[in-house]
Amino acid sequence: MEWLNIHSSILDSEEFIGCEPTDRATWLCLMRYCSGQENGGIIVNCKDWSDRRWQQTVRITAVEVGRICPLWKWSGSDLAVKFYPADKELEVKAKRSRISLINAQRDAVFPFPSEGESTGETELPTLEQAIASLLTCAIPNDFAAYVYGDWSSRQGKDASGVACVFLRYAKKRWEREKVDWAAKTHKGNKPPGQILNRYGPHPITKDEAFEKALNAIPDGPRIIHEPGPMPS
Repeated sequence: MEWLNIHSSILDSEEFIGCEPTDRATWLCLMRYCSGQENGGIIVNCKDWSDRRWQQTVRITAVEVGRICPLWKWSGSDLAVKFYPADKELEVKAKRSRISLINAQRDAVFPFPSEGESTGETELPTLEQAIASLLTCAIPNDFAAYVYGDWSSRQGKDASGVACVFLRYAKKRWEREKVDWAAKTHKGNKPPGQILNRYGPHPITKDEAFEKALNAIPDGPRIIHEPGPMPS
């Protein structure tokens, strides 16, 4: 686990408060080691570890871990660390396995090319398949369909001509264009007959834009040239 989950009640417990500062620091190092190994809070077969190994792997000494302390307990050659968040570890492992399964299923269904690899004659995924690959990305389907047209027209390449999977392409486009898309000023979802409004955040019609442009002209005298007499 990349994060160490310690509830504040543990730091307020009698076991933690009643220990010496050295024991508290030793316990924290044991917790960090166990979370990195994801071993459920039990270090197996470590009774015979040398002092050097304890220092290199857990950052504590053999003397420190050999002390009698309520924050850990020896069971034969195994060391059990008290208050280790084993339930959080199981939760993290379950989420990781679920994500791996989803990715494996997606890759099996959609044979996307590797980044930078030429697509060659590889068949691109359909629009429905491409949209399905964005299920966890919170990208609107209509936006996905819009950028899919650009991506597929280039045979699975971005604007610079580099082959890329649709997931990465759509995410980059969405981060760059989501503000305009939400405001409906994007060329992909702008209502017909509307143009981008220089005078505000909302789209306006061409007639409204022309009227605003006329109103922006300063008032002044206008000279009307009337036709003169025709030369004889």
